[in-house]
Amino acid sequence: SLIMVIIDSKEFFKGGDKYVERASKTPWYWIGVLFGSTLVLESAMIVLLHLAGADVKVPDPLANLDFTEALYEYSFAGVWEEIVFRMVLMGIPMMIIAIAGRQKDFWKYPFGGFGVSRAAVILMIVSSIIFAYAHASGWGWWKSFTVLLGGLMFGYLFMRFGIHVTILVHLINDFFAVWLIAADFWFTLPFLLILIFGVLTLPVMFVKTWYGIKHLKTMSNTGFKKDEPPEDPPQDNMGSNMY
Repeated sequence: SLIMVIIDSKEFFKGGDKYVERASKTPWYWIGVLFGSTLVLESAMIVLLHLAGADVKVPDPLANLDFTEALYEYSFAGVWEEIVFRMVLMGIPMMIIAIAGRQKDFWKYPFGGFGVSRAAVILMIVSSIIFAYAHASGWGWWKSFTVLLGGLMFGYLFMRFGIHVTILVHLINDFFAVWLIAADFWFTLPFLLILIFGVLTLPVMFVKTWYGIKHLKTMSNTGFKKDEPPEDPPQDNMGSNMY
C-alpha cells in the first residue's frame, strides 16, 4: 500500500509551478490533512466525553496485550475492517450502480477511487455509522463518536483514491493507537507534533467539508460521465480541485 500511495503521489514530491494545486490532488496530501485533523478532533472529543462522565478506557483484553501482540491484532483487524466497511459497504454498492449505468469499468469500483458523488457520499455516511456502531459493543458507547470521525476519513479517502490508501492510513492509525496504549515516554513528542500539525490542517478540512456541503445540490448523482451537468453549476473556480 505504501509503495502504491507514493507512486500515486509523485506530484506531491515534485517542485515547480503550481505545486500546491498539483500536490492537493494527491493521496499523500490528503492523508496528512485528514489524519492530523481527525486526530485533533478525536482527542478533543475524548476529553469532552471524559468530562461528561463517560468511562473512556481501553477494554482489558486489548490493554493486557504486549506491544507486538497488540500491533498484530490491531493491524489484522484494520485490514479486514477496510475490506468490510469500505469495499463491501461502499465499493460493491457503487459497482452495482455502475453495472446498472452500463459502465464498462464497473469491476474497478469495489477497490474505490471512483470519485465524489451523491451516491458515494450517502454510502460513506451509512458505512461510517455502521462502522462506529460495530465498535460500541467491545469498547462502550463512547467509542462510537470517535470512530465515526475515523470512518468518515477512511470513506472519503476510499472514494477519492482507493482501498490501498485507506488500508495504509488505517494501519498508521492503529500503530498510533497501540503506541498510545503502551504509553511509552517516546510517544509523547511525536504525538504532540502530530497534534500541532493537525491544528494547522483543521482549517483545510473545514473548508473542504463546507465546500462539499455547499455544493451538494450540484454534485453528480453517480459520478458517471453520462450524468447530466447541474442546472446551476457553481461559478467558484475551486470546484475542480475540491472534489
